[in-house]
Amino acid sequence: MNRLNQAILFLLLFLSMAACIEYPNKHRETPGVRTNPIFSLQDPGPPYQAIQRTVFHQDDGYIVEEVHLGAMTVRVWQPEGNGPFPAILLLPGIWGDRIISGFAQELVKKGFICLQFSSQRYLTGLRSAAVRLDTLAELIRLQVAEAAQLVDWLSRQPSVDAKRIGLLGISLGAIVGALLTEADGQIEATAYLLGGGNLPEIMASPQGYVKGRIRDRIMLANGWSAEEFKREAITALKPVDPLTYAGRLDPERILMVNGRFDKVIPHTNARELWKALGQPDWIVLPAGHYTASLFDRYIRYRVARHFLEKLTPQQSLTQK
Repeated sequence: MNRLNQAILFLLLFLSMAACIEYPNKHRETPGVRTNPIFSLQDPGPPYQAIQRTVFHQDDGYIVEEVHLGAMTVRVWQPEGNGPFPAILLLPGIWGDRIISGFAQELVKKGFICLQFSSQRYLTGLRSAAVRLDTLAELIRLQVAEAAQLVDWLSRQPSVDAKRIGLLGISLGAIVGALLTEADGQIEATAYLLGGGNLPEIMASPQGYVKGRIRDRIMLANGWSAEEFKREAITALKPVDPLTYAGRLDPERILMVNGRFDKVIPHTNARELWKALGQPDWIVLPAGHYTASLFDRYIRYRVARHFLEKLTPQQSLTQK
């Protein structure tokens, strides 16, 4: 690449970054009040126990293990040392494992233990779901219950500081993560990337391969029009809509990141959730749902800074 092309590329990247809009939380001067969560989890069953642990990476100052917890396999990223460390539960979007691994690598180098949930758990449930809206709602609730068990397992690890647990969710993971935060008082800081509220409208929006297949399958099985689907979804999905419980959270502990031109989880639905959450810190990128990955390094930096400030405030002062 010659110097002219390099200069053009730099200019384009600079202009793109300048187009990011940040809405800082306006209520930092008054600490948020934590109230009792009201989202109801399914009975999570007995606590997870590690059946098998396999190290598949040990270098660069951290260790990555595959851990079998019953029928589930997760990855645990851990800094070298005994801790106790702050910990982050990572919930990917559908087919988002590679992207969430990038966040794990960024955070583990900053001194966080990361537990990475696999997107295959979503796909397995979605493929087997019956063509009913209430079944879809129960599937979402099940994913939240599984994530709650992972938080419980994390909190019981000797290398984890149970008072400093955070959550990062992307796309569907952000929706599941918002519901989990609304149900689990252990989570002290959260980052919701490419998520939103008002599930009936999100499900009715045109883009998104997986949700489109689910929507079309339900409409065909029930003989519904698009308007009938949306009307039925308002009742069926309200119990698992982050908007239903958003006012119970402390906005000072939350970071949101969304794409202005997102059609999978539209910007209007992201803004609706942002307002319901009490207008936490919000970054709006000049991107869509998938092109937001062009800002990957910037988002990783902002997410890491958020968790450093909320979970390790003394350390964050030295890393700014």
